[in-house]
Amino acid sequence: MSRIYLISRFENPVGIGLGDTLRTEGHEVFNGGQHCDDDIFGFSLMFLDWADTGVLVLPVEKAGHIEFGYLRGQKKRVYVLLSDGSEADAIYISLVLPDRRWFASEVCYDVPQLIRALSVP
Repeated sequence: MSRIYLISRFENPVGIGLGDTLRTEGHEVFNGGQHCDDDIFGFSLMFLDWADTGVLVLPVEKAGHIEFGYLRGQKKRVYVLLSDGSEADAIYISLVLPDRRWFASEVCYDVPQLIRALSVP
């Protein structure tokens, strides 16, 4: 199973519940949106390095996109979850076009789709 860095706003109920859901699926999960620390960058970096997978739960603050980019730059699998049920912005759809698949592993429209995507090696 995966070691997942969950990128979510701390008040997003989907992000909070998603951590528990992924744990029941056997994944180890760190939810960056639920932790605060005086040295937040160093704390987050430790878990960004620990993770082998990232999940960006939209909507998210700007810092979440930096974490997403860091994970991808480390050649880790990264997924985008459209948690609010809205349609994907064109930029997220373009992330997974065949010639750009290197940027995002998959854009998911709901939690079951994300769980299926995470199960593919």
